[in-house]
Amino acid sequence: MMTFKKVLRFWLCIMLAILGIPAFNSTHAVTKYARVVIVGNLGSGKTSLWNSFFNIAYNPNEDSSDSMIRRDYTADVGGGDSIQFNIWDTAGMAKYYDEVVAFTKDANFVLIVHDISARYDPNCRAYLTKLYRDVHSRIKADGQIFLVGTKYDLRHNDIVNASDQIALVDSVAKAIPCSRLYTEAPKGRCPIIDDLLQKLVAKASGMSLPLADPDSSTLVRFKVKRGGGCTLL
Repeated sequence: MMTFKKVLRFWLCIMLAILGIPAFNSTHAVTKYARVVIVGNLGSGKTSLWNSFFNIAYNPNEDSSDSMIRRDYTADVGGGDSIQFNIWDTAGMAKYYDEVVAFTKDANFVLIVHDISARYDPNCRAYLTKLYRDVHSRIKADGQIFLVGTKYDLRHNDIVNASDQIALVDSVAKAIPCSRLYTEAPKGRCPIIDDLLQKLVAKASGMSLPLADPDSSTLVRFKVKRGGGCTLL
């Protein structure tokens, strides 16, 4: 049985609705924005990893990236609220290193990509460590960096010392320290990518994120592929 207060509240809500005034405790869907930047040297698998977020199959004829390209991934975080992840693929050529590092400023997440199917090069340790330090000094204070070893399934295809590549990624991630994971040559979305997305959403949910797209002014400078329709439930 409804009490007098409940009846009064019910009719007040009806009147407010008729007048177009928000009712008590009303909530509005909120979209927050997070920046995810994928970095690494030429041919490391950045674009393939980027495509995997959107369940896009690997294209062996796709040119190496020489520009910044963005797609958006929207995650439902409950209560009608969502987080839009602006996911950026970046140029891998050495001549773009300084611009790419500068572009990670105020990023919430950075994925440093390393191809473990390539021939082992001891100089990669210094490169990955330097890239981490350069990026770490620019991202948000509560941001997170992942070290991603790509093309794990191709590590035995005529490659010498593939085990050294895996040991390299493990040791660099431990020394820095940062999270690390391994992905296969992309065939679209896979459980590893799904798990990574879950981690990004969980971490981002506890961050102080802007309510306006922080990359809106960037869109006029770089090539942008606007994605959409991907929602993590």
